[in-house]
Amino acid sequence: MRTLLFKTLLLAALTSSGCHLAVGLDGLDPGEEEDDASTSSGAGTGGGTTATTTGAGGMATTTTGAGGSGGAPSGFLGPPVGNYLVAGDLAGFAGPEYYVEVSASSTAQVSLTIQYLDVNTRQPVGAPTPYAVTPVVTSSGTELPLGTLQIPGEANPVSGQPTTVEMVVLTFTEGGPPCGGLDGMVTAPPPAFSIDGSIFAFNPVANVNQLPATPLKSCP
Repeated sequence: MRTLLFKTLLLAALTSSGCHLAVGLDGLDPGEEEDDASTSSGAGTGGGTTATTTGAGGMATTTTGAGGSGGAPSGFLGPPVGNYLVAGDLAGFAGPEYYVEVSASSTAQVSLTIQYLDVNTRQPVGAPTPYAVTPVVTSSGTELPLGTLQIPGEANPVSGQPTTVEMVVLTFTEGGPPCGGLDGMVTAPPPAFSIDGSIFAFNPVANVNQLPATPLKSCP
């Protein structure tokens, strides 16, 4: 009887004090804060995990684990389906141009193919690389985590050397054509350096043989 009475009193004390148990915080990245409910825009409850894998044929797939119930978030700002010439600046220098075909674009997935262009001829160089990306909708835009980009030397306007850029994330912002900021890390050739704060713009085109002479490189 005393044991039952003690358990009843303990349960009542915990309930009245508003005690909560935090579960599942291991899914947060170091330094990442939990989202404020006032800015969730319909996002589901719970957290998810994100992983990027590369399969046969160079297909890079970024998947996001289940984040609970509640449906997809609103405010999607990714690139519409279509063909584009993408240009921009990387860390203050002229970046490579690449031809992009977007075949699917939604809060569930953005499917696109990147084809780099020769600096001098603006013709395709190297093999096109397909990506199937799960977008991340934030309060400031839509992020596309592309993972690793392998830029051929012929498409590199700075050094003319093959270049590897890892942890690439495009963040699309509102206004004009699809455009925004680009973050990532150049890891080869050494020394490694960050290109966070770079800019880009998607210029709509009919095909790879009809490119604007002076494309946009940033948001207008």
